[in-house]
Amino acid sequence: MERFAERSGAPFLFHAATGASPEADLERLSQDARASSLPLASLLTAARPATWDAAFDVLAAALPPDRASVVVMDEVPYLMDAEGAFEGTLQRAWDRVLEMKPVLLVLIGSDLSMMETLNSHGRPFHQRGREMVPGPLNPAEVGEMLGLDPAPAFDAALITGGLPLICAEWTHGAGIWEFLRAALSDPVSALPVSAERSLAAEFPQQVQARTVLSAIPARGSTPHTARPNSSRHGPPEHSGPRVAPPGERRAPTPAPRHRHPHPHPHPHPHPHPAMTPAQGAPFRGTLCRLSRCGEVFPRTL
Repeated sequence: MERFAERSGAPFLFHAATGASPEADLERLSQDARASSLPLASLLTAARPATWDAAFDVLAAALPPDRASVVVMDEVPYLMDAEGAFEGTLQRAWDRVLEMKPVLLVLIGSDLSMMETLNSHGRPFHQRGREMVPGPLNPAEVGEMLGLDPAPAFDAALITGGLPLICAEWTHGAGIWEFLRAALSDPVSALPVSAERSLAAEFPQQVQARTVLSAIPARGSTPHTARPNSSRHGPPEHSGPRVAPPGERRAPTPAPRHRHPHPHPHPHPHPHPAMTPAQGAPFRGTLCRLSRCGEVFPRTL
């Protein structure tokens, strides 16, 4: 976006938030103003505002009133908070001072959900901006950028997702496996970091997706899938105690008269053939069945 602003020929200011602290981001804004092409950028540098409310007022005074200008704020989710204080400040600044100037205000954020929240119903900045989601590079653009033939370019587009940040780490003309070896051996490479951030955005902590996946035993076996298949192994040796309805005395469960005519194919039969003893260890215990009348009958695995 900074390159597009440079090519436009209009005076512009590019600011990227860090999320360290509000004071650090405001100090960074003064430094970015010093490097900008705004004609009155020295106002921001000299004022050194202590709040975003004051910073937007000084920024509006630094914008030229007679020609178009561009203000780009990157990593906006770092500035947003749960209370919406920054959004309210931004809404006031836009309605009172910034909207009166011929300025293009561009707010950028890689967290799609938070950027959608910024313009959603009930938020201070609602309907004051137009959402734009830049798409990834297509296979032809990836091939041109990386210097690859059509077939490898399609593979590269699938691996990188067409994200320019990941494509920038691909050595020009390098093969697929060469890139993967280099990217996956570096823990701070854009490929694994982007994947981790995408999963974190799609599955936030409150969803507990990681907890659910980690609770699934090895080899994909679960208490549900570990039940014996009657079509292959025959009926189980016992079906458990029967729950007596209210008013009926519970009779003892008779022992089975006949076993399955065919011996178990395994040398050590197990009540649950689909689960080995090692796999069944975490589930070995006492299960309880609660009848309608409140009686509890134990059932053991």
